[in-house]
Amino acid sequence: KGQWVDVSHVDTYFHYHDLSAQALSLSGGAIKPRRSGGHHYMVTPGGIFKSRDGHIFVVALDHQWPDLCRAIGRSELANDPRFKTNAARTQNAGEVIRIIEAWLQAQDSDEAALRWLDENRVPNAPVLSVEQAVNHPQLRERRTVRKIHDRVLGEFQVPGFPLRFSEFPGELTLEAPFLGEHNAEVLQNYLGYSTSRVRELENAGVLFHADR
Repeated sequence: KGQWVDVSHVDTYFHYHDLSAQALSLSGGAIKPRRSGGHHYMVTPGGIFKSRDGHIFVVALDHQWPDLCRAIGRSELANDPRFKTNAARTQNAGEVIRIIEAWLQAQDSDEAALRWLDENRVPNAPVLSVEQAVNHPQLRERRTVRKIHDRVLGEFQVPGFPLRFSEFPGELTLEAPFLGEHNAEVLQNYLGYSTSRVRELENAGVLFHADR
């Protein structure tokens, strides 16, 4: 037996509040989530750092902090009271950000920094521009970015459908109709209107049909 699938944009967006609802609830309202720019207000380090060539996302929880310290050549920071716990690092977030950005900007390239963080098992990711994202091999392979054709605009790229179903058609055409393009088809197939009746309605201005 099949089921209805109910998906809401608002529900999806709200799910991106990674810790905010939990923090507010578990603290009895004492923790009030707020805007915090490029860095998380509850996890340090956890955000977007200025690097040599652009920006890199880095995050490290308590068990990953020693790995990050070792990766940047600052093993002594792992046991520094100012940084030993997430709570302490969050209190000193400005200094943590300064230390990490200084290391990133001293590397030969962002690629080298990302590779070294990977080798040391520190969670990281490049921050891509739109141009870089639409040309990324992973997104192209997944059809996350695809081309469509429009009769007016021609061929251009759009985000692909984010869900995959085994029995769903691979890709829809996504070509937008002209205003009133299917008036006759709908009225004739569903309401039984004759071609002459549709033409009368168009001539009377009741129906509008655009050539483009």
